[in-house]
Amino acid sequence: MIYIIDRIEGNTAVCEDENGNFIEIDILSLPDNIKEGDCVKFENSKYILDEKYTEERRKNIRKKMNNLWK
Repeated sequence: MIYIIDRIEGNTAVCEDENGNFIEIDILSLPDNIKEGDCVKFENSKYILDEKYTEERRKNIRKKMNNLWK
């Protein structure tokens, strides 16, 4: 399952899953230096930053935003 970090509130990350549901994850359970917009996957009982998916998602969002301003 992939989760997108929506926001960080204190020691909790509010994350959206692939189905649009929101969950709260203790920030200590996540990789170091996690930030809003990053994507993590849950594998082998731990959260791992999915750098490839995060970058693909950011590129897609940039493309959509650029199309809005044309």
